[in-house]
Amino acid sequence: MNITPAGKALPCHAAETLPGLDFPSVREQSLAAIWRSAPVFERFRGTAWMAEPCRSCDRREIDWGGCRCQALALTGDAANTDPACALSPHHGAMLAAIAEAAGEAEAGFVYRRIGAAAKAEAKAEGMSRRGPVLALAAIWLLAGGIAGAAPQVFPVTEVAPGIFVRHGVDQDATAENDDAIANIGFIVGTAAVAVIDPGGSRGDGERLRATVRAETDRPIRYVVMTHDHPDHVFGGSAFLPDHPVFVGHARLPGALAERGDYYRRRLAEILGADRVGDYVVRRNWSRIGPSSIWAAACSISRPMAPPIPTMT
Repeated sequence: MNITPAGKALPCHAAETLPGLDFPSVREQSLAAIWRSAPVFERFRGTAWMAEPCRSCDRREIDWGGCRCQALALTGDAANTDPACALSPHHGAMLAAIAEAAGEAEAGFVYRRIGAAAKAEAKAEGMSRRGPVLALAAIWLLAGGIAGAAPQVFPVTEVAPGIFVRHGVDQDATAENDDAIANIGFIVGTAAVAVIDPGGSRGDGERLRATVRAETDRPIRYVVMTHDHPDHVFGGSAFLPDHPVFVGHARLPGALAERGDYYRRRLAEILGADRVGDYVVRRNWSRIGPSSIWAAACSISRPMAPPIPTMT
């Protein structure tokens, strides 16, 4: 399940490409009700919707017919058997797409690495000589133009009363964007504030903190880290002066212990060591669960509904 910044619940991140589906909003229904009974989640659930050869296939309850978005993209009908399957009558469409892509390729695969794509594009466009100048200009602007200037406020969208989102950009981390590329935001309750992902660098976190302060003077009580990607967590250190509780999944400290040093080194190469910031899992740490989420919600705002039950 994916939740968009506007509050729509999607079966997958690309589900909005499927025609004729109505996506419910988490602002109007609970996640439990959406998951269990929303028509969009029932549409391709189970096996009754399947056509042959899926319906009689021994693997029908293993791969569940494959990807509906891929079926739509390659065959024009989301209900068709995924063309990736060798048994699909549309498998030829997948083979043709692969052959076309192979014919267009100029070189082998270029694996995704933080900042690598942006650096390659800059070199190809003859930007290498201007890169240091642009980087210095970006640092100057991100710092507010002068040393010691207050962090700048950035635009946010209030997607629901008290819920603010900064829409990210489809870029790798660069010195110019300061790794400020992720969807992040905050919730202003009646008593306090919860930050949802503190950003991708020290500067990104500081600007998010300034943006919160421009909206409200209520205390920042929680900083929620939804996952371990560097563009979502390295702004955490900017919120230490607020003494919040840092909240994340029980496995997040282990994931960051395993990958955090690598993320920090790579960001330091791109941004400079003084601009990286840091994630925070060593103090004031709280592992999330239904009860802790509900307790946090009650502490930032008056509870309006009972907690959502767990789903297995």
